[in-house]
Amino acid sequence: MELLASSKNRHKFTSKFDHHGQDYFIPECIRSIEPRHQHPPNIADILRAMGAPETCHVIGGEHDGKDMELLTALKQLVGYGTGTVRSCIPGKLAYFEGEIRERFLLVRT
Repeated sequence: MELLASSKNRHKFTSKFDHHGQDYFIPECIRSIEPRHQHPPNIADILRAMGAPETCHVIGGEHDGKDMELLTALKQLVGYGTGTVRSCIPGKLAYFEGEIRERFLLVRT
């Protein structure tokens, strides 16, 4: 959290998402997405069904630190291999995509 809060050090943290992002999250919070549902509209539907609002906060990548419309943010992320998190409900629900086709939900109950 300290690295994310620092504009100077934020990139040090988010750049680690590119390689083996799964190593940086609590394993119990990772939820896989069936390959046939790994497309922006499907992912948006899954997130909305879990309570996500129409906007998300971007962590990592070229839009780091911005709030964006959920589907737009997913369209700009899915399939591009940049390690990023789309936070829907802070600390509770997010979508992650990494460089090596890691695509999963982050869910904390």
